[in-house]
Amino acid sequence: MELRQASMDDAYDVIQLIQIAIGDLAEKYTGYQDDELIKEALANLYESEPSRFYHEFIYVIEEQDRIIGEITLYPADELLTLNQGFEQHLLEAKNSNVLMTEDYINEVLMTEAADEGEFYIDSLAVAPDYQGKGYGKKLLSYAERVAQIKGYAKLSLLADVNNHHAIHIYKRMGFEVESTKRLLGHDFFKMIKVTM
Repeated sequence: MELRQASMDDAYDVIQLIQIAIGDLAEKYTGYQDDELIKEALANLYESEPSRFYHEFIYVIEEQDRIIGEITLYPADELLTLNQGFEQHLLEAKNSNVLMTEDYINEVLMTEAADEGEFYIDSLAVAPDYQGKGYGKKLLSYAERVAQIKGYAKLSLLADVNNHHAIHIYKRMGFEVESTKRLLGHDFFKMIKVTM
């Protein structure tokens, strides 16, 4: 098993894992409903800065030359800047989607999932056939080490209020529910772990 920073060559595998992690939020972030268009938009975000899914913010677990897990993390202070990466895709999608309004685009661009001074876990996913084997915990432990190295005292994430399994794992790893947030039509628990 190798845990490392993602590379450009990992795009295909990592994008599939990001889609597992964020579910239908992929549609909201890209403005597309078609799976191929979503994958294409996420690939562009993976390759370009600034973007919440830029490959330099992503770490992967590789087992037997297969990427089986990913975690995306960055300083929450950069969140609004990183959201700007969605703008191009949303504006392109707006041309073919009359239901997409400027207000909707602004809601996506202004989404604040975390607070200043936190190191934010944007997405975490393990391939379905590798779940339940401790890989998610390894990714969370790695995120904590990265936050400490970068000098952040708090690690934060959002957990869907209905994802009881993930919430249970996060609590076992030392995260505590700080608040409830409603973002882009979804209810989340904002969870915090003090790292220092």
